[in-house]
Amino acid sequence: MDTRTKTYRKAFVPNALVYKVAQVKISKDDRILDIGCGVDEYHPKMLRSYGYTCDGIDLSRPDLTARGKYDVILLSNVLNVQTNIKDLEDTLDLLMQYVNVGTTIIWNYTNKPRKMDITDDSMKAYVLDRIWQGGYGHYHERLGGSWRGVYVTKVV
Repeated sequence: MDTRTKTYRKAFVPNALVYKVAQVKISKDDRILDIGCGVDEYHPKMLRSYGYTCDGIDLSRPDLTARGKYDVILLSNVLNVQTNIKDLEDTLDLLMQYVNVGTTIIWNYTNKPRKMDITDDSMKAYVLDRIWQGGYGHYHERLGGSWRGVYVTKVV
């Protein structure tokens, strides 16, 4: 079994902030991709029921596929459960397959669970550097208040 399988899903699914932020930051015209959506596709199904166009992919569901570039990409409790730098780089490479100019990436890097000893600033640097390596620029915002720990990165 892949070590990145979501073992904490029941604890965070109902209150995942990335999806709450997404519903404020996106429009129903956006094509959305949820990377790490989980075996049950909980949030993609929920977003579709609200009228959004949302695909999901997850290591536990090889039958799920993503196609083309997306307007919005969601990563909820994905980066914090990577167990080593190689897995993190592989995840960021996967992310970049679906990015285009104008893509908004909504992601978090929670304290718990966190499987690598990488600071918030270092994780932000990894993500932004990978966007830059892909030939893009970015506008980046770290949200506070009740959305503390969620990041919104716009690819330009």
